[in-house]
Amino acid sequence: MAELGGKIECPICDWDWQMESDDDRPHLCHQCGYDSELNDFDEEALNQWEKENKVPFQEQKEERYIVRIFSESTDDMELVWHRDREDRIVKSLGDTDWMIQMDNELPRPLTEMIYIPKNSYHRVIKGTGDLKVRINKLFTEEEKKYSTILIFGPQGVGKSTITKPLGEKLGMEVIGTDNFIDQGDWQSQKTKKKGWEKRKENEFKGMVSFLKNNLGKPAILDVGGSHGVWEKDHLIEIMKLISKYPNRFLLLPSKDMGKSKEFLRRNLLNREKGVVDAIKYWEALLKQDSTFTKNFTDEDKKDWDKRLERIKSGDESEAKFWINKMQKRLDLIKSGKVTWDEFDVNDDKTLMKKPSPTYFEDYTQYFIENMKKSGVGNHVIYNIGKNQEELVDEIIKELK
Repeated sequence: MAELGGKIECPICDWDWQMESDDDRPHLCHQCGYDSELNDFDEEALNQWEKENKVPFQEQKEERYIVRIFSESTDDMELVWHRDREDRIVKSLGDTDWMIQMDNELPRPLTEMIYIPKNSYHRVIKGTGDLKVRINKLFTEEEKKYSTILIFGPQGVGKSTITKPLGEKLGMEVIGTDNFIDQGDWQSQKTKKKGWEKRKENEFKGMVSFLKNNLGKPAILDVGGSHGVWEKDHLIEIMKLISKYPNRFLLLPSKDMGKSKEFLRRNLLNREKGVVDAIKYWEALLKQDSTFTKNFTDEDKKDWDKRLERIKSGDESEAKFWINKMQKRLDLIKSGKVTWDEFDVNDDKTLMKKPSPTYFEDYTQYFIENMKKSGVGNHVIYNIGKNQEELVDEIIKELK
């Protein structure tokens, strides 16, 4: 514990205070209860100090968190705006109409799990009855591992549909792997097996970097479909990074493989219908209609301008190629006559196929079997027959 000019700083939570001549425990941190003279936490002394100084709650320390109780008789004036020197996660134990308010935000119910960043002003708003809350103070990396939530699942299962409202309800940032991991030029390989191996090698490098940069953050990590599929040495290394994090969820459609395939194929085809907007993009280019770019980013506008120059010079081949290709794929989807090619990870005979508007490959069975066997998720959530709110609540109920 540092002592500078009568000022003391706690080595555990970085809280600092001025030494007082009449304080019989000047080295006791009133924020976390650590005493540098004892080189240990002194919960009894902290509770006694809080009692003597009329802190508007009582609390008891559990293994990984503290339980704090606010009495119904607490005066509203005691519930002041304040900030803490550590990240923390707060949630009521039981139903309550007490609320919490972050600076410049509307009050939120404490029945939700709330993430409070360190040094962020907030206050408790009194409700009826006593309030009992669980508080996880995130001082160390060991404690922070409980604050990271990982969501795995095959493509089309609806991870992003769930992580957004989950993040809103918990007050946590959602970080997706899709923006950070590059598959690379795997389709140039000779066979399907070689292509898949190349793809996974590329994804592995990105996944390791992504995890090292984000594990331990109070955030929800939305792990894109193939980014949760690993084998052999890759799996060993990924599990070394994530196994100590207890809030890992595997989102699947159903225990029944047939129902899962039907669900995922339908969702993937619905997603493909988004090519309608892409077709409109290329058609607008052919018409040289620049009003189409009014909501573009600067980067998108640069790409548009380059393509527009080629069209103005008389070269319409790129635009017509993509319109024709996407329209064929869209027409086939609408016809209901899509034929699926089942992915086989061990297929070293079939040559890689060039992208074709009539080719649809299904990874469902391999992805599901791999994810269930590998243990990337230690909680399995099935989503068929459940609405968004039910799924979010099911995940929150399992959080540690």
